[in-house]
Amino acid sequence: MTAIEREARALARKDYFDGKVNTTDYPTVERYEEEWWEERYLPLVQQVSMTFDHYMKFVLAGVSLHRHGDTYRERLMLASMGLGGEAGEVCDHGKKVAFHGAEMHREALIKELGDVLWYYALMLDTNSITLDEVMHANVLKLCDRYPHRHGRPEEILAGHSV
Repeated sequence: MTAIEREARALARKDYFDGKVNTTDYPTVERYEEEWWEERYLPLVQQVSMTFDHYMKFVLAGVSLHRHGDTYRERLMLASMGLGGEAGEVCDHGKKVAFHGAEMHREALIKELGDVLWYYALMLDTNSITLDEVMHANVLKLCDRYPHRHGRPEEILAGHSV
């Protein structure tokens, strides 16, 4: 079971126990959870592919809804401190796997990377930077720094070499 499926099923269970489900139609939580996953959620997930632009709208809606970062300075601090903190959690997870014998928990890593992505998206918007600008600048920087590894930037940006 994937992290997405586990979380979706948890939402279904919450609805069931919060009384939002007709228990005559679904006498057990397991039956409701299974139907909710297979007939409602799974078809939606299979049809929808999220783009970064769509995700950015989600982030910005949350920021404006909770009135986080009304000024440039506040948004900059929220994004930079959040990005540093969440990246630190990813590093801590990797450290525990590498040096303390902990198991890699893929679902936990996905959640932490999602938090990093949230603050990254906020940082981009706060500074009117697009994801494409960052990717192109990074290709140019790495090709300049390591031409023997990456080749010519125009080939990579044109999609002819990787």
